[in-house]
Amino acid sequence: MSNTYSKLLLLLVLIFPLLGISQTTATNESKFPDKILSAKIIGIDDPWIGVTYERLVNEKVGLEGQIGLFGASIGVKYYFLAPKIKSITFSVGASPGYGIFGFRVYLPVAVNFWSQRNYRYSFDIGPNISLGNEDSYPSFSFKIGKGF
Repeated sequence: MSNTYSKLLLLLVLIFPLLGISQTTATNESKFPDKILSAKIIGIDDPWIGVTYERLVNEKVGLEGQIGLFGASIGVKYYFLAPKIKSITFSVGASPGYGIFGFRVYLPVAVNFWSQRNYRYSFDIGPNISLGNEDSYPSFSFKIGKGF
């Protein structure tokens, strides 16, 4: 394994334990869910279709892992505004993953709608950059999830 892949793997191993130390955020005297389980309906990033688990570390930072058809990924998201029930939020992130095209990094910009019952509808779009060669292409995904 090359030096770049070794560094990436080490970074992911160091970030993943943060999932266990995140805290629930409070919004308008009610607790906003800090865990979100989503079904990835469609996507052209790794994985294409699958299951996503996100854990909010604080009001604006979330860590997520995805596994599904043709790959897996783990990443970090930054919300510009703290997520609230019945609101629209925007986020950016970085999500390195492995799939049928090898190691890639997806850099999404997302629009998230949070419903009254803690459902989240998320659409993201951004470049998907290869770590092995110099090709990249635009990608997107759509997810439906529930906060708990």
